[in-house]
Amino acid sequence: MTERTISDAHMRDVVQTLYDATAIGDTDKVRSLLTDDFQLKGAPSLPYGGIYTGQNCLAEVFANVMAFWDAPTLQVDGITVGDGYAFGIVRLGVTSRRTGKHFDLEIAERFRFRGDKIDQIMPYYFDSHAVWADAQTE
Repeated sequence: MTERTISDAHMRDVVQTLYDATAIGDTDKVRSLLTDDFQLKGAPSLPYGGIYTGQNCLAEVFANVMAFWDAPTLQVDGITVGDGYAFGIVRLGVTSRRTGKHFDLEIAERFRFRGDKIDQIMPYYFDSHAVWADAQTE
């Protein structure tokens, strides 16, 4: 369990603010919500997986993701909080730049907090194998 210095309601607000700021490209707002040593841990089985670190790393993550996908849409289905964590349930609609195949990816993103800032995001894909298989296509 993480350090509890933030209420569940405030955690939910921070995650929603992150999604909103990301959607409009407000990088200053995004950075303000993250710890200095923030990490995004993506599954190594994904073509853009790995560990990204620092308040500016989300720009690198997005660049890597968008090198693989085209025409992204993001739908936030819900945010739930408890026990020091928040989870965003999202649907990412994308088209593969390699094959032209469209995917509707369902993702649960775990947000870990330190104080009132996010110190880690870890996304969990419902079907990461479909992404991996598409990445293997020549």
